Order: sequence, then C-alpha cells, then structure tokens
Amino acid sequence: MSVPQPTIRETALPDPGCGPYGITAGPDGTLWFTRSGDHRIRRITTAGATTSVALPAGTAPGGIAAGPDEALWYAGMSSDTVGRVDIDGAHTAYPLPVAGGFPSMITAGPDEALWFTLNQANAIGRIALDGTVRLHPLPTDAAGPVGITCGIDGALWFVG
Repeated sequence: MSVPQPTIRETALPDPGCGPYGITAGPDGTLWFTRSGDHRIRRITTAGATTSVALPAGTAPGGIAAGPDEALWYAGMSSDTVGRVDIDGAHTAYPLPVAGGFPSMITAGPDEALWFTLNQANAIGRIALDGTVRLHPLPTDAAGPVGITCGIDGALWFVG
C-alpha cells in the first residue's frame, strides 16, 4: 500500500517575530491561530487569505479552541486571562483568579464549557460561556500541565 504524499502550502506572515503558536478549525470553515509574539489571533482561509484581531499588549495567546458558542477561545499565557473572539472580531478577556498561572492550552469540553491548563499554578481550569471560572488543583506537585483535549470517551485528558 502506498502512502499519499502530502501537499504543503505556506503562507508568509507579516512579521517573522509574531510567534505563531496554536491553531484550530473555526466554526466559520476557516482556520484560526494565535500569534503570541505580537498578541494577535489570525484567521486564514484554505485559499490563504488572512485577517487578524489585535489583542491587548502582553496577552501572548497560546492555545486556541473553537467553543460551543461558535466563537474562538484562547489562553492568555502572559496576562492570566482566557479570551473569547467572535468570528467578526469582537473580543472579551476574562481574568483568572490566580496570578502567574501561565494558562497555556485550551479545549472545548463535553459540558458546554472550555477547559484550560494552568502550567505554573498546578491546576486545570474551567470557564463557562458567561466567563465564570473554576480551578481544579492537581494532586501531583509541580505537574506543569500543558496540553489538554476532550477524549472520545468524553473525559478531559491532559499532559503534565
């Protein structure tokens, strides 16, 4: 059995220091990715057309996920926030109840909420669509959780 060769297309970004980080399929049929170096969320079509949403300076968005509300949600690694961006570019940032937690990755959960890792706070967080946040401390000291996803079993899985 032969393995098909992938087709690779590249799209140049306006600033090599923009720091592309996480990417996800959006609810609008495009792809959305974070730019941690210049604090932006960028939308790209499969044809390569791009637009971006500027976030507050110091946000450093990391992980990004499409939410159950048809918006994009991101982890603000340097701002102790989780943010929400509508497909039309409207932005809301929700402060987290911990300083220096380093929210890094985020995923849609099975419960109509978003779940995220707090790498330096040794916790997993849950944010409801109304911005209500709840933290869940981990039992392992200095676990340093990073990646998180909702498994096919409906449970949240993370690596530390």
